Amino acid sequence: MSNEHLMNFCRALVDTLRSGLSLNEAFKVLSKSQKYGKSISKAADMVADGSSLHEALKAQKIFPPVFIALIRAGEVGGKVDEFLVLFADSIETRIKFKRRIMRALLYPAFTVLLVIGLFLLISFKVFPIILEPLFAYGIAVPEQILWMNKIAAYLSEYWPSIITFIFIFSSFIFIPTSSPPEFYLNRY
Repeated sequence: MSNEHLMNFCRALVDTLRSGLSLNEAFKVLSKSQKYGKSISKAADMVADGSSLHEALKAQKIFPPVFIALIRAGEVGGKVDEFLVLFADSIETRIKFKRRIMRALLYPAFTVLLVIGLFLLISFKVFPIILEPLFAYGIAVPEQILWMNKIAAYLSEYWPSIITFIFIFSSFIFIPTSSPPEFYLNRY
């Protein structure tokens, strides 16, 4: 379950409970969710049949264990709504922090892509223009320039294989091994 959806669920549940609705009525309102309405109405049925709130939510298997433990502690202490507000606030802080980090990494990522682009431009456009007359007249070229020319030749010959390798490698890095079900809930 994504943090954003869990935060929205917590805030919506608190809002409905604080507006004076009973837990069953609150679940009826929240069960109008497009994606997880069935799970929420199943939890509402379990609560109506006498199960505790944390047991009903745990049975749906869409909520993280920390959230279930928090609900259970709130039930024992009689402060479920306060715990939900604190949990939603902590999730909101985590989301804001993650967004700040992503924004902070945006500039270095752009810089790296710009450097790669300039390297490719120099390798494929500038070096051939400069080196062609030098090779034609037999002028000695520094070893580093020859290496750059060899790299450019290698890249131009094997670019499909290189792009395929980069795509496969990045797929293994950026795709999570197991993804929990997403939770989407319309607030109203």
